[in-house]
Amino acid sequence: MADDVNQSLEKFREHEGISGPSGASERILVAAQYHWNGSIYVRRGQQIAKRLNGELLVVVFTRPKQSLSREQEAFKRSLHKMADKTDAKLEELPLSAPRRFAKSLIRYAFDKKVTRIVLGHSRKGPWQELWQGSVTNGILKHAHGIDVFWVADRTAQGEPRILPARRTQNKQEKGYHRLSREEMNDKVKRIERGRFKIYIGAAPGVGKTYTMLREGNDILAKGTDVVIGWLETHGRAETAAQVGSLPVIPPKEVSYKGTTLYEMDTEALLARSPELVLVDELPHTNMPGSRFRKRYEDILLLLENGISVITTLNVQHLESLNDAVERIAGIRVSETVPDTLLSMADEVELIDVTPQSLQERMREGKIYAADKVDQALGSFFRTGNLIALRELALRELADDVDERLESWQRNMSLRGPWRKEEVIFVCILPGTSAERLIRRGFRIAYRLKAALHVTCVRMEGRDCDLGRWQGLTESLQGHFGILETDGWKGLPAKVLGQAEQIHATQMILGRPEEGIFTRYARRRMLKRLIHGASRIDVLLV
Repeated sequence: MADDVNQSLEKFREHEGISGPSGASERILVAAQYHWNGSIYVRRGQQIAKRLNGELLVVVFTRPKQSLSREQEAFKRSLHKMADKTDAKLEELPLSAPRRFAKSLIRYAFDKKVTRIVLGHSRKGPWQELWQGSVTNGILKHAHGIDVFWVADRTAQGEPRILPARRTQNKQEKGYHRLSREEMNDKVKRIERGRFKIYIGAAPGVGKTYTMLREGNDILAKGTDVVIGWLETHGRAETAAQVGSLPVIPPKEVSYKGTTLYEMDTEALLARSPELVLVDELPHTNMPGSRFRKRYEDILLLLENGISVITTLNVQHLESLNDAVERIAGIRVSETVPDTLLSMADEVELIDVTPQSLQERMREGKIYAADKVDQALGSFFRTGNLIALRELALRELADDVDERLESWQRNMSLRGPWRKEEVIFVCILPGTSAERLIRRGFRIAYRLKAALHVTCVRMEGRDCDLGRWQGLTESLQGHFGILETDGWKGLPAKVLGQAEQIHATQMILGRPEEGIFTRYARRRMLKRLIHGASRIDVLLV
């Protein structure tokens, strides 16, 4: 369904004359050669495409006047078979000179609306780079708006290749065993904990609160003790009418700067101890002086006390999607929640509405007041935004389903397409977008079931918002560290030493974003860093 929505988005962008990737869907391009490691790159590209629910493309650049050797012909047949097996679209293109490889690759990637390029580390020596041009330099110079992933060829260093495998359950394992004290305590805690359900939508007005209230009334009619802990109708009559017989716990008054404001009364809910609480607006930030900073922390407390909760959330409020949403809608969402809440939920249900239906509801005044309709339709509720957000919501739900399936497989002693030994190392260089890199690192670590390590390079004379970055990293269950340095010169060695110390298998870096001289100096430094990290995977965001 997400793929169908993506086709609608691409048609809309073509009609509007918008070029480049939308940011809502992924398209992976593998740059391969008719060489023995070509199949490794295609297989790695397939793994990335599967994790990102993306399309896989393969391109091979050949010299028109040079015929292939017998060995290359064999590798060509093998690569085409691999492309068929992985459902990849393979295209062979002429290359006039090796020096033009990087530029031709980037131009092809832009034409195909590629979001990530996958290729191998360069093995050219300094003289070869001087004569034929540096591929890494060309990519650092031209690949704006596209992520680049350098695959570590671990077989070159004599290391084993680790490919996805599935292990059947050990037949000698006993189906039943006496629970230890720790296992018994864990089982009792799971029984005592309340059930958690989230209604997720692509945008305001899709009907999350409406559906939550309707379900609450159905459960109430069956004799369950249900109350409303917090409700935001936003003046929508249809939503307010769904309250029906549901009792409402009055909000708590909070004095702030001479004004009386209202928050969910968690203490009153704990004292009342109903079986189920309906809580609207999961990402809400509580007023200063409240027991918790965020509403989801109040919800976690209710769950710990055996009270079940149904709540609502829009996809743009997920922490790791913050950058994607800003790229799509041009709006930085300030109130976010950790993605781990989705995996904690016992049930996640998507409320899906087509953009046309949502815009029609907007014009009828069913979402916002009449004086705000035109402004909303011209900004956040534009057709392109709504299609892209809808696709993000669909893909996020697909990821959640995959995560639950993989969790079940792990409990059944099956080996899925993840590597437990993966360690993701995010390196924040001065001037790069720290929060964007941390979120990207989290999404990769989350999909790989890997450890996340974030290191901030602090250079003398440059300001860093270390507290904010550390808070974001820890909220995403990562480890945060600081690397002190005097300048760019010795930085690659220090960063590579840090990566080796934590046994990193993938390093994530950001692009240069400053003035011409600084950008050139950092490009040289990044080139040395990427070449030095040939034993691990490197992702340039």
